[in-house]
Amino acid sequence: MKQRALTHGRTAAQKLRAASWTVRLCVCASLASCGRAQWREADANLNAAAAAARADGFEPMNGQHNTFGAFTDSGSTTWRVHLTPRQPYFVAAACTAGCDALDFTIVDSDATEAFADTSAGAAPRLLFTPAQGNLRITFRHDRCIGGRCRWIAQVYARPTAPH
Repeated sequence: MKQRALTHGRTAAQKLRAASWTVRLCVCASLASCGRAQWREADANLNAAAAAARADGFEPMNGQHNTFGAFTDSGSTTWRVHLTPRQPYFVAAACTAGCDALDFTIVDSDATEAFADTSAGAAPRLLFTPAQGNLRITFRHDRCIGGRCRWIAQVYARPTAPH
């Protein structure tokens, strides 16, 4: 009974403030879950883009060999990676619905374009063997249709046998 009396004793302003915080929490939770769903979608698209390379023995590399981002407008993002020269690698990227075009170029330390993605659409992928190890990968994307898009990228390598 005391609990009920305390609730009824609130002023209208206190009740409004409490309701306002409830709405804010619901909106934040909704936005966070929406973002999680998009990251899961981007990850699933990346796994699909890399499926053939993984079947051929390529595995995701650790450390600085993956990246991700979000965008609403057209633009680009540069990512630096260090790889062992003269070994085959596979790079794949993917984005969420609303992203019609995502592509990339790979530039070596001499600022020479070494490789470019030739696949079309929102899931670029490329098998390449760099002559140099210090590379810059530049991702370019068009404007996101329908809000905010998310993208993810990963470099894959074949595991080396222990010496």
